[in-house]
Amino acid sequence: MNTGTTERFLFNDGFQVAEGNWIQQEGGNFKPVRIPHDHAITQDRGKQYKGYGSQGFVDCFHTITYRKNFHYIRETGPERLWLLFDGVFRRSEVYVNGKLAGKRPYGYVSFYYDITALVVEGKNLLEVLVDNSQPPADRWYSGMGIYRDVYLLKTSDVHIKHYGTYITTPQISDESAQVDIRYEVVRHSGPCEVEIRTEILYEDQVVAVSAVAGTQEVIADTLYVQEPKRWDIDNPSLYQVKSFVYVQGILKDTYESTFGIRDIRYDTDKGMFLNGRLLKLKGVNLHHDWGCMGSAFLRDAWKKRILALKDIGVNAIRCSHNPQAEIFYELCDETGILVFDEAFDKWHWDGGWYKDHFDEWWEKDLVAMLERDRNHPCVFVWSVGNEVENQGTDWMMETLGKLADYVKAFEPTRPVTFAINPADITIDGQKLDMHDLKDHMEDIVGLIYKMSRKVDILSCNYQEQWYAAYRQAFQDRLIIGSEVYQYYTGEGPYFDNLVEKHPWSYVKDNDFVIGSFFWAGVDYLGESASGWPARGWSSCMLDLAGFERPSANHSRALWLYQPVAKLVVFDEKQMLEKTNACWSYPKCVDHMMIDRERGEVVRAGVYTNCESVELITGKRSYGERLTRNATNNLVRFNLVYAGNDEITIIGRNQGVEVVRETVKPFGAPKDIEVTSDKTVLTQSVHDLAFVTVKLMDENGIWNRNAELEIKIKVSGNLELVGLDNGNILSLHDYHASSIRTFKGKCLIVVRADGKGEGTLRIQAQNLQSERLLKFECRE
Repeated sequence: MNTGTTERFLFNDGFQVAEGNWIQQEGGNFKPVRIPHDHAITQDRGKQYKGYGSQGFVDCFHTITYRKNFHYIRETGPERLWLLFDGVFRRSEVYVNGKLAGKRPYGYVSFYYDITALVVEGKNLLEVLVDNSQPPADRWYSGMGIYRDVYLLKTSDVHIKHYGTYITTPQISDESAQVDIRYEVVRHSGPCEVEIRTEILYEDQVVAVSAVAGTQEVIADTLYVQEPKRWDIDNPSLYQVKSFVYVQGILKDTYESTFGIRDIRYDTDKGMFLNGRLLKLKGVNLHHDWGCMGSAFLRDAWKKRILALKDIGVNAIRCSHNPQAEIFYELCDETGILVFDEAFDKWHWDGGWYKDHFDEWWEKDLVAMLERDRNHPCVFVWSVGNEVENQGTDWMMETLGKLADYVKAFEPTRPVTFAINPADITIDGQKLDMHDLKDHMEDIVGLIYKMSRKVDILSCNYQEQWYAAYRQAFQDRLIIGSEVYQYYTGEGPYFDNLVEKHPWSYVKDNDFVIGSFFWAGVDYLGESASGWPARGWSSCMLDLAGFERPSANHSRALWLYQPVAKLVVFDEKQMLEKTNACWSYPKCVDHMMIDRERGEVVRAGVYTNCESVELITGKRSYGERLTRNATNNLVRFNLVYAGNDEITIIGRNQGVEVVRETVKPFGAPKDIEVTSDKTVLTQSVHDLAFVTVKLMDENGIWNRNAELEIKIKVSGNLELVGLDNGNILSLHDYHASSIRTFKGKCLIVVRADGKGEGTLRIQAQNLQSERLLKFECRE
């Protein structure tokens, strides 16, 4: 009998996949896969494939079929079954026992189907058709397949709708928080009165209770939490709601939701306030792939990424340019990261694929995002589009107003925005030349004003030098730099006329600018700026393997409060990582082991937030310099190259040393250092071990230049998930038995594949060095 609980079972196991459309057909070369699964990441790469640079030169355009057999025994009493997919890219069709359960063209939203009438007692067949056969896909690497989790849901005949609780906290004080809950109740057997008893829990302790009854589809209740613990970026406190649905005293459903108590206030003169504290958004844009794992959305991988970004100082992430997996929002809730939640990229752009579905599906896809994400305290703003086409035309303005108004009516507790493209401006029916805007700035400001009337916050891509003009024209909108370069900004009427003024300065110096988001925070597959063989977009703070670049230390100096003093050496002889000039970062390293002659002058510097820094090479001090005399938190030094001097950096506040860093020279690689973030694994597909291999010299110092072949062998109950080295130009197989280090290191990702012991053997080419890691693989 149904237990009176909405039961949610992870349904990832037992899937197989084959190329082609095999719905209700015999045959097909089906192979077992583990969900979440990206079919494209295993395909060949080459400049001849139709995805070209936008898809990382992957042979990605295919039709594939997934199959899964499952057994079902219907229990006594009314019971309903549902399949929930967190994301399938793209144009999916779901069949149960040969009958269509539903279709979903958009690849970035959750959807679910009632399959009660389609299942039978005993053996059942689930089939999922994924049609990614025709270009174009996205402007970035899309991946393809069932790349997020799948769930089987069981309910009774009366239950709360999936994602059917809407929790808001309209009144918050230190003494008490008002919690309003709106329930959407589904009655499959006809009208009836239900009683909903609610408990709010904090750390498993009940802190508020209530009960309400009604016959309507939407039932509202209000509770009060005493001395509430607020969700914040530093202390992300979370509460749970348990809702018990009764009909004539019989428990029909138990539904659980998570929420946070927090207050966000926007002042058009002073900025954004979180729980009464002024806050600037230190943000990055992120696409949905993870290097060697492709688009398969794996919890441990994304937890590692989010924590790495937070360590740099990031406190906000923009979902570019689509809703992310549900896991992402859970992680941001747990770690204290604010989220700029975005529904779409472009709407009717000729170069995109969603234009074929926008008119029919925009409302359903928008609702899917809003319903699923609205209780997450991390989400602070809704975005209805990015760099949409034909900005300024009547159709665009009408569509923007339609989407923004819909969001405001559906979920009014957060502001609505969209990201404005500086290079797609239409004035009086004429599209302006992005490189010749000098005679049109007054028209552009007027158009920006018109678009700002449709939204609550002005989100600007690459327009920092125009912020002052916008502010002068209208003072009733705050500004977010929804995309900014990593290092440069534009000048005058030219958004691509680059000057060395860091984008963060516009945030720091203007109260009406509440934050900015680097494009991008992490390298990603696809959108190759320079063509073959670059497999993606480069020069971000973290590379494709999740390893830091020196620019991460620049952000630390700009964003963190604890003392920072980090060496940077500018070196034009470093490899060009094939990035569009505007988004590039000056070629640099964080050591002095570069290709120079003794006595040459080397441009170097210290990223710092200290009042002063001193730089010492060997026994020579280059003096103490004041940070206030520098720009962009970068204190510059011209060093005389000596080849192998140790470098010491001392940061001081009020004359007192607060931080010291020593950078030692390194020699030729003699050994390898292998570290794993864990050696005990469960059978969860999301439970990953990240193994880092570094090349070390005879003194145990990491050689940050060496490139050597690393051979690996996985055996026992262990599975290789992927290999990477962070080199955007590397064409290695992500699932091969070897990989070449880049800048002295590489990454190996493994997980359990059965119960027992698993081993990972690692050898370095030409080095008498081998390591054997043993993993305990548990149930």
